[in-house]
Amino acid sequence: MRSCLQERWQKLRGRKAAGDKRADAEALLADIEICLAPATGKQVTGRAFALLSQYYVGDIPSEAHAMIFGDWREGLTGLPFWALDAACKTYLASTSCKKKPLPGTIRALAIEETAELRTIAERIVDVHQKLGLQQNPSDRCRAYPQAFINTGSKPAHA
Repeated sequence: MRSCLQERWQKLRGRKAAGDKRADAEALLADIEICLAPATGKQVTGRAFALLSQYYVGDIPSEAHAMIFGDWREGLTGLPFWALDAACKTYLASTSCKKKPLPGTIRALAIEETAELRTIAERIVDVHQKLGLQQNPSDRCRAYPQAFINTGSKPAHA
């Protein structure tokens, strides 16, 4: 799904005609927000359990297990499940996988996974704000496509 969103962004940036570019950008932003929706607590706990099951753990009271998974849930809150899953797989494939991971390590990897989509979403929002886009199309909106094509540069009228 992420690669599909990234492809849509590249097509949107590369399009020269104004057309429905604004609507396409807003639809892309909505899809990115859905893709970046946070995992549920149950999903986080399940993924953490699957990851930590790779490592030997002696007899620990069930209260301790509950606190451990509570720490993992707290440490990974706000991240999408697909990013957590990819981060766990990346960690297990790394040379450091001999050590049991910490929530912060997996969080950092998951944030890396979401970085490009977050950047695209921020860029779309930034262009909307810079151009002061309104609900109804206007002459000012014609500069909108150029703002996407020239990422990083300011529109001439801003």
